[in-house]
Amino acid sequence: MKKFIHEIHRRSLWQVLGVYVLGSWLVLQIVNELADALNLPEWAPWFAVFLLIVGLPIVLATAFVQEGVHREADGEPESDTDLEPDATAGGTPMERASTDAKSGGRLLTWRRATIGGVAAFALWGVAAAVWLMVAGPPDGARDTTADGADGDVAIESIAVLAFADMSPEGDQEHFGDGIAEEILDGLARVPGLKVAARSSSFQYKGQSPDVRDVGRELGVQTVLEGSVRKSEGSLRITVQLISAEDGFHLWSETYDRRDEDIFAVQEDIARSILVALGLDVEDDDLPSFEAPAGGIEAHDYYLLGLSRFHARATLEDVEAALSWFERAVAADSSYAHAHGAIAIIYAALPQWTVGSADSSAARARRAAARAIELDPRLPEPYQALCQSLSWNEWRWEEAQAACERAIELGPNAELSRQWYGEFLALVGRFDEAHASVVRSIELSPLSPVQKHIHAWTHSGRAEYDSAVAIVRPIREMDHDDFFARWNLMRALFPIARAEDREVLTDLLLQSATTASDSATHEAFVVAFLGAAEDPAKRAEALALVPRLVLPGAFFSLIPHFYTMLGDPEAAIDLLEAETKDRNIYVPVAISAAFMRPFRDDPRFQSIWREVYGDLPLTEP
Repeated sequence: MKKFIHEIHRRSLWQVLGVYVLGSWLVLQIVNELADALNLPEWAPWFAVFLLIVGLPIVLATAFVQEGVHREADGEPESDTDLEPDATAGGTPMERASTDAKSGGRLLTWRRATIGGVAAFALWGVAAAVWLMVAGPPDGARDTTADGADGDVAIESIAVLAFADMSPEGDQEHFGDGIAEEILDGLARVPGLKVAARSSSFQYKGQSPDVRDVGRELGVQTVLEGSVRKSEGSLRITVQLISAEDGFHLWSETYDRRDEDIFAVQEDIARSILVALGLDVEDDDLPSFEAPAGGIEAHDYYLLGLSRFHARATLEDVEAALSWFERAVAADSSYAHAHGAIAIIYAALPQWTVGSADSSAARARRAAARAIELDPRLPEPYQALCQSLSWNEWRWEEAQAACERAIELGPNAELSRQWYGEFLALVGRFDEAHASVVRSIELSPLSPVQKHIHAWTHSGRAEYDSAVAIVRPIREMDHDDFFARWNLMRALFPIARAEDREVLTDLLLQSATTASDSATHEAFVVAFLGAAEDPAKRAEALALVPRLVLPGAFFSLIPHFYTMLGDPEAAIDLLEAETKDRNIYVPVAISAAFMRPFRDDPRFQSIWREVYGDLPLTEP
């Protein structure tokens, strides 16, 4: 072993190894730059690493063997036996044959290492050239400036995925989500650019999807991926824009900044994306990200609020989101985005609580007015007014104006489209609502919420089979989905058959809180299914309707049950009482197809005028 180590030192193999490793590092830097510039496949840099690893033992072995050969060629002995001169058969000493110095001279060790690295680089270059000749110029290598990706057509669609949290403590998930969402929102305001909605693009959060699958599922041409790392005031954001057609990189960048530079980084990312996509955008339409006066503290509170708002599985989530937004406003009273978010919370809050809609509506109006005063370009306050003026205040003309203004300011904003679709459904304009939600689904094809509204528009037109076909798969995936349950009850009861008994019972039992409730719900389903053929069953079902325990949002089902069981007077009695109490779900009931037979009834027309004023009766 000692002799072997001595030979390694004597033959300068440590020097060869050092030079080879240094040369390999330089080669890999060049390879990475070329791979990005030529948009070579992801395996290209790894192939270079493989070649360099394979080349290392070859270079070392060659250096080890050649050292001995060269020493022999230079007349130096390889061992003690080499000190003796050659002799003839008769024992007469014989001189060694001379060797040409040029053919037998020693090679410098750095040359051996360099030759190995160059050989590996040359092999990689040959492989890259063959790839380019066979595959042709990839999309990522096309001219994506000026006239667009193909030289005359710009790329016009993108999905922004949630940014991965790479922070040491793993506590910046809300920050990564929020930064990605703000970039998404900024891009969504650019005319002519289709941006997949958050509710769909964030479905891939925590996964490592193939961007080609993402592009196909979301209907986009490009995908933006990224990661964030925050630690002790420093910030690193890495982003890459990838073609969804073939997975090639169109643009990538890493930003190492201080926390307070986040807004400049977001603006640079958004504008660099537009350049990479080849979009010619007017200066006034370029995304801008202004730091709130309250700095990164107010911004972080706002992002924490967004995180809880998008979760909003429970009232606790909604209240927590409101608390964070209010802390953001406390840190910066001029923070327009935070005021807009508060307005949205109050606009939707009556659907989560049993409190007064009037109180929430007033707070929504105040917050929206403040947000508009601070920044009239924001769609969020108009989204809030669209929702609150329709659901909570029944001020339909003002609501429509707010809805349309929200879409004008954010044509790709999912919430603008969603709440406008709800407005149209509430006033019974189901054909228009259907067209609006189809557009929303184009922006967010994976969003369950958009599918719920889609099913609602079908039920509103008495297209119950279509509604069931949309919502049943959602419930199968998530048995606790609140709106899937409402939609399925609304669509399945009118067309129920005996074989649907188990499903209908399960839908009702989810609301039962006691054994008595469960027994009532089971008995109601049995009686309801037999009501068409048996008057006794019909009477039993009608008697059980008032005893059904359902969430407040399910109110519209009660008058629906009465009408299906042939007692429209009971339905109208209930609607009159609930209209006086300003039940926000009355419009859901009276705009639907099941009330169509009673639209000539003077009592129904009185209810309509109370809710809709001068709006004409619509035909669902």
